[in-house]
Amino acid sequence: MAKNASVLRIRQVRGRIGQTRKQREGLQTLGLRRIGQVVERPDNAAVRGTVRAIAHLVRVEGDDVAPAAPRLKPAETKAAPKAEKPKPAEAAVEAEKPKKAEAAAATGTAPKTAKKTTKKKAAKKTAAKKTTKKKAKTAKKKKKKKASGGKS
Repeated sequence: MAKNASVLRIRQVRGRIGQTRKQREGLQTLGLRRIGQVVERPDNAAVRGTVRAIAHLVRVEGDDVAPAAPRLKPAETKAAPKAEKPKPAEAAVEAEKPKKAEAAAATGTAPKTAKKTTKKKAAKKTAAKKTTKKKAKTAKKKKKKKASGGKS
């Protein structure tokens, strides 16, 4: 329990291994070195900000200390979300989509959809090309070596 209301007792509850550099520096700033260690720091904005940045690693002890409010994502705020109006160009494109589907159904043909290559497939293709080029280079070097009698 804190002796003075203007002092925070901070206990480290999780280790620093696997944390980001900023979080490790936050622990060091507060003077925490090991799990279970307790330090007393002044209750000011700087210390509270540091504690908030590493809230998952420390606990603030004391009866008078309220837990930090969780940060809300913009979608989780209490304000009612504003409905977005579609732009005139987007509305025209969306209006055409059902017409194309109806026309395709009437003629008995399926609408064509463009194939999308994923990033993984594209990366595999480039990697395959690179290995093929490397193999070709090594094959050329081996041929040169054989032609020169095995000496460089």
